[in-house]
Amino acid sequence: MNRSKRLCVVSWLAFATLAATAEETGQASTRTPMGAVLSNPELASLAGGKARPQQNVDINVLVFFRPDTDYSKETLKGLSACEKRTAGKPVRWAAIVADRYPADQVKAAVTEAGILMPVLIDAGEALSNEVAVAQLPAVAFTDKGKKLVAFQPFTKLNFCELVEGRIRLLLKEITEAEFSALADPASTKIGGEASVAGRHVKMAEMFLKSGNNDKALESARLAVQHGAALAAAHSVLGESLRAAGNCKEAVAAFDKALALDPKDARASAGKNACAGKAP
Repeated sequence: MNRSKRLCVVSWLAFATLAATAEETGQASTRTPMGAVLSNPELASLAGGKARPQQNVDINVLVFFRPDTDYSKETLKGLSACEKRTAGKPVRWAAIVADRYPADQVKAAVTEAGILMPVLIDAGEALSNEVAVAQLPAVAFTDKGKKLVAFQPFTKLNFCELVEGRIRLLLKEITEAEFSALADPASTKIGGEASVAGRHVKMAEMFLKSGNNDKALESARLAVQHGAALAAAHSVLGESLRAAGNCKEAVAAFDKALALDPKDARASAGKNACAGKAP
């Protein structure tokens, strides 16, 4: 291989590495730095008329999707649930789809997903190119000033949870550390099962705070599955069961937590809260 070809290969590899790093850290790409102000043109709405993708709210959630792949449609279904859980918050959702897709195909995907957000037609994929979306689906987040403040590239696991986590982080409802427990699954592999269990504990706690008891219970059961010897896993399971109105099983979970750690304040408080309620 001659010198010019070697340089070309090295340059391409360097670019690929940067792109991968950008996705891992939530950056849209090197073309769209955080803090960049996005344009806000009037776009045709699938429902008729026109609308702008961004409004004067704390967080604009721009969902870029395609209606012709199963994984994109399934992700849209998950985001529908996430959208409903953020109702009442200063958050505005908008789905963005390229104009190259037939309207009937888009309508079918949207109806199946059950999303409530407006669906806007991205003529010539101008907005998608501006944000530099490399793979669909993906979600961009902007603030009141139309500035790009976060970007969530597609992931096969926990995508909707990550989107909801980013919203809660931007609204200062959770800390960076709590979000990192969701956003960095690779770190859980380093510490083995205990780290995996710890991650699920954090996820359950996050869902409990947002009132999503079903998801909290699901994460709590996974925490116990991966960390049967971890008091915190049984404590958060107890809290999740209590939130679901099942104090009988909750007390059993709190008892397991206290057997592992008699000083577990959360388990003690939960058990006291359930006193007299267990059938």
